[in-house]
This record gives sequence, C-alpha cells and structure tokens, in this order.
Amino acid sequence: MAAPRTLEQWFQQVPHLVSDQHWELAVRQHHRSLYHCACPWGGRLLKVKAGSVRESGLVRPEVRAAKCPDTKLLQHLAPGEAVLLSKDWSHVFENLAAHAPSEAKAVTQRLRRDFPEEGDSALTFEGESRGLLLCRPKDGSNELTGIFQVSEEQFTQWSSIHLMLLLDSASRGARSFLSRAEEDADFYSVLTVQSCRRGLPLIPSDPTEVATVSITAGQSAGLENWTRFSPEMTEGSRFCVADYVRTFAARLGLALATYDSLDGQRLVPYQCVVARQEWEAVQDKFVEAFLLQKKAYRRANGGSTAPSFHADVQPRSVPDSKLVELKQSLRHAEESSRPCHKVVVRRTFLEVEDEDEEEMASAQRHVRRPKTTGIVPEISLLALAF
Repeated sequence: MAAPRTLEQWFQQVPHLVSDQHWELAVRQHHRSLYHCACPWGGRLLKVKAGSVRESGLVRPEVRAAKCPDTKLLQHLAPGEAVLLSKDWSHVFENLAAHAPSEAKAVTQRLRRDFPEEGDSALTFEGESRGLLLCRPKDGSNELTGIFQVSEEQFTQWSSIHLMLLLDSASRGARSFLSRAEEDADFYSVLTVQSCRRGLPLIPSDPTEVATVSITAGQSAGLENWTRFSPEMTEGSRFCVADYVRTFAARLGLALATYDSLDGQRLVPYQCVVARQEWEAVQDKFVEAFLLQKKAYRRANGGSTAPSFHADVQPRSVPDSKLVELKQSLRHAEESSRPCHKVVVRRTFLEVEDEDEEEMASAQRHVRRPKTTGIVPEISLLALAF
C-alpha cells in the first residue's frame, strides 16, 4: 500500500485515526500520552496526544515560514499549502534514533480546516517521513494530536525512557504549529465578482485583439478598448474568478497571484484568494480600472446592470459529496469505538453494567471454588488463563 499524500487518504487508509480503538498505549505522562499501532504501508504509527490547548487551530505553512527564522519558504503552492525547508515536527524521532540533531529538509505541508468535522484543523507533512497534526474542539478547549510513522526497527529499539523523551519532545514541537488568530486572519483577502447577468465581464483589450466595445471615459488611462473575457484565454473550460482577476491585473501591467482554494477547500467560481500584501499594492489601480469596466459593460450590453466587485468577503467553499461520505464513515467509526453498556432486566429494575464490571464478575466466577465433597487441588488464576 502506498503512503498517503492527502488528508483524505490518511483517513481512508487509517479509519481509526481519531478513535481509541486499535491503538496500544505506550506511555502516559500527566495529561499527555503516546500510543502506537501497525502502519498499513509499513512500520509503526505513533500517536501523540499533546493535551488541551487554548489556540483554535494550526498555522498555515507559509505564515509560519514568514514568522520563523529557521524555516524557509521554497515554494508557495496555494493558501495553506507550501514546500518548506525546515526541521518539521515529524522529524523529532530522528534525534532520538540518531542521537544527533536532524538537518533541515524539504517538506510539503498542507493545512486543512473544518475536516474531519467543522472547527477541526489538520496539517499534513510529506517528505522523507510522513505525519499529521490534528487540532479538534473538545470540552470547551482544543485537543492537539500528532501522528507520524517510524520504522519497526526504530520502535523496537526504543526503551521506555526513549518513549518518555519522545512524548515530551513531540508534544512541545506540536505546539509550535498552533496558530494565533491575528497571524492568519490578515494574511489573505477573498475577492468576489458577481452579477454578470448579461454575459461574462470585460478585460482591457490587447493591441492584437478586436475590441468588443470602446469608451471615451477610459482614454486618459489608456483603457479605451475592452474585450469580452473568455475561459479559453486561460485554457479553462468555464468561468473562474481566479483566472479572470489574474488576467485583468496582467492587462494592467500588475503582478497578482490568484488562487481558487483556501486551506484545502475549493471556493465557489465567483470567488478567489489573493495575498493581502500583494493586493494592497495594486488595489487602487485595479479598482479604478474595474469601474471603467462597468461602464464598458453597460455600453456593450445595454441596460444599467454590470458586474460587481468586492474585497475581504467571507469565503464560500464548493460542497464535495465525497467528503460528506468520508465524514459520515468517520463519524460512524468513532461512534462504534465508544464503550457499550449492557442492559440487564432484573425483576422491576433496570441495571446498566459496564464492560469492565462484567469482565470482573466473569473472572470472579471462573476462580470461584466449585461446590463438591471431593478434594480438588486449588487452581491458580494464572493457570486458568491458559
């Protein structure tokens, strides 16, 4: 089985990821604990429960790179997805195995919010090793959990002292990936273009194109001629605001990177995401040109309606039926892992027996000496176990 690359694959290959079933306790220290189980793609999976935290989620990798001097941004793939050169959290076990600090390595980190449930956040690590962090609301605070893979050989070599050190190092390392609200809140801006009721919006004409319409109001700014935008201009099959805004900015001579997803969730077609710092540098010129676009749109189509443009709106994601099915299966697995109670009817009373109580009673029944007049040697509990 191939190792997972996405968060969905993690949950598909390890259905008990967030439950307590199929995990064996290795060590526990105060409110923190370390569990392990067989890894479907080889080796062992370690689960570190780092305890409760006040922070509400995990930090985006690109935001962390901008704040941490020992982390370098190699490639920004999308909001919440980047390749970093860093000593990531999942490498803490290398220090214990090699008895020397691990070097910084290229690691792809992907953040996902509201998965597997609303309010959750998850951060996956993909490099020489693989792992993930989960931050989930629980009992008025948030529970931080980390999962990563080690080889079977490494795990069998660790003593209880090594495991205690690992639990401490992993717990502290995991907390360094927690997000502060003010760090993430202003890093991006969500743009929207709506009300294109009389056809797709326009973009400034290229000198090689035949203009759809011309307006005298744009002469002073060099924006007299306008052309109808087409998805084919960006090799697309349907209208996407991310492509439109990027093309619009490029026709104005502005550099603006646009994205159609945010923290692993694809946005509706009429929204896109831009880095706030880039947006603020081009905002005035872009908005001024878009107002001229509205005049050209009315001239070309007639009437008083024209596309509207807004910044800093709330993001809206596209529903994904596969994710809904996966969430339902995870919820079912989590519910089935909860301890069941046995209901026993005795005369006019209802009694609820715990599994632990039932097992204890059963064990006592097994070790109770049978009623007989003969002399039978006493059988130890250890012998009964066999």
